[in-house]
Amino acid sequence: MRRICFLLMILALVACKKEDNGTSPSEKESFVFPLAVGSEWTYGIFEKDENYDDFDTPFYEYKSTIIRKLDYKGKESYELDKENRLVYKYFSVDEDGIYGHPDYENLSSDGKNYYPNDWITLYDFANDEWTMYSKYLEVEDGDFKAEGTIAMFGRKIGKSSQIINGNETDIYEFMAIQSVEATETYNGVSQTTSERDTSYIKLADGIGIYSISQFESEIDEEYPDYGWTEKVIDFKINQ
Repeated sequence: MRRICFLLMILALVACKKEDNGTSPSEKESFVFPLAVGSEWTYGIFEKDENYDDFDTPFYEYKSTIIRKLDYKGKESYELDKENRLVYKYFSVDEDGIYGHPDYENLSSDGKNYYPNDWITLYDFANDEWTMYSKYLEVEDGDFKAEGTIAMFGRKIGKSSQIINGNETDIYEFMAIQSVEATETYNGVSQTTSERDTSYIKLADGIGIYSISQFESEIDEEYPDYGWTEKVIDFKINQ
């Protein structure tokens, strides 16, 4: 296809648009998002069945390891190794939130950067809804041109607990909502497009990013795809 889709690299964190900067809950959350050199997480990617449940066995596994601590773009940061397949290459945490910076080398198959070259607010401790990032884009390919805004918004769903490795662990779940509003022009004819995509993310206290899930809303009868879950199947947390 000649047309370049704005959504080529929506991999993990991504559906309803909010214009405000967030609403405050009754009290500020506080939990441990661990970052230390040598910590590692093994993730499995699980397909979903027709009931939208995860299969028992992952079809792919990979490991993410923190390889160094550094000052990066004004924050005390931790870098993940090249085997990492998450959207983010760098993480940082302070009293207000959890932040990630994209790994541009692995994000876009067409050589264009769709995320901003800045810290993205992965999680806001003080607000139930927040803007993760927003970026204006222009794309041209011959007679095709597109311009508009790609943005991501966070919305907290709730808190639960789960037994992980024999320990009762607090789980914080939120939606990461990707919104694309663009005007596309082809051979002089313009039209406005609007796209939405949503992921469901769980953060485990003392573990980190525990799982990311997406659900397919349009099912191909011949090749059904009900979505997937990417989740931790093993981890080692350094102090």
